[in-house]
Amino acid sequence: MILILLLTINSFSLFSQDTLVSSGTLRRLGVKFLEKGEYQLSYFYNYSSYLLETDSVKKINAAVDAVDASLLTGHWKEAENLIFDLDNSRYKIADLLKMKYSYSLLMQKEYTRAGIYLSKIVDPGLFKNQYHFMKAYAEINTRQKPECIKDLDLIDNSFIANEELTGIKNELAGPATFSKKHVGIALPLSAIVPGLGQAYSGFYFDALQAFGLNAAFGIGAYSAWKYELSKDKPNRNYVLPSLTTLIFSAFYITNLFNSVNVTQKANLYSENQYYRKIADHFDVILDRNQYFIRFKIDLKPGN
Repeated sequence: MILILLLTINSFSLFSQDTLVSSGTLRRLGVKFLEKGEYQLSYFYNYSSYLLETDSVKKINAAVDAVDASLLTGHWKEAENLIFDLDNSRYKIADLLKMKYSYSLLMQKEYTRAGIYLSKIVDPGLFKNQYHFMKAYAEINTRQKPECIKDLDLIDNSFIANEELTGIKNELAGPATFSKKHVGIALPLSAIVPGLGQAYSGFYFDALQAFGLNAAFGIGAYSAWKYELSKDKPNRNYVLPSLTTLIFSAFYITNLFNSVNVTQKANLYSENQYYRKIADHFDVILDRNQYFIRFKIDLKPGN
């Protein structure tokens, strides 16, 4: 950061005694460190070259490599700042930057935002396979199964992981295989025996809680009525039986609502597990960072 601050203060030259450190020298070091896998150093040198460079094409190339180095080290914020800086400068590399930014968002599990940026790409060009795979990954994580299948079908045989891709397609081809609980079963069960509907949905703690509370307040209400009715009619006021019955009714109705909620939760959990299992196969492929980050376009003067 000290190096960047110094370069920002003097945006045209940096002197160390009698030696001029040029943007070209910084750029060569940045490229060398990127090739060697020293991504943090590569980011500093490429970003420094970007600040000093006056040639538009060389400036963009340095910035794109700085973005790549940031993404490869998981420094999402630095990458995003550079991407927005370039985008605001109106360089004609918008699609490339959107691809790289989308990858950053996917790694941060911001699937909806990543899908939005990917949908803004006009022409993926040479990185068509990466584009459709990343788009499919965002869609499977937002439960858009038909759209995911369509994007996977647009990937050609030059894709880096065709065997894994075939496995994903086979999993998506069949119907969703997850168990589904029915509210129409859970609700009557809980109406007959409080907690039985929760047990049917697999929420055993909720089942014990519902049964225990309803049993306790039900016995309390029964005892209160039995005691009140044992009195002579002139001495009966029905306050305690009414209160205990009201409390029992509240817990009984709550039990019914809870049986519906836990059934929906059980179905959502099963669905999430189904999609998560498929998304895990995507993760294995998406972890090949070089393939999804280190792609470029041919930048020429005027781009």
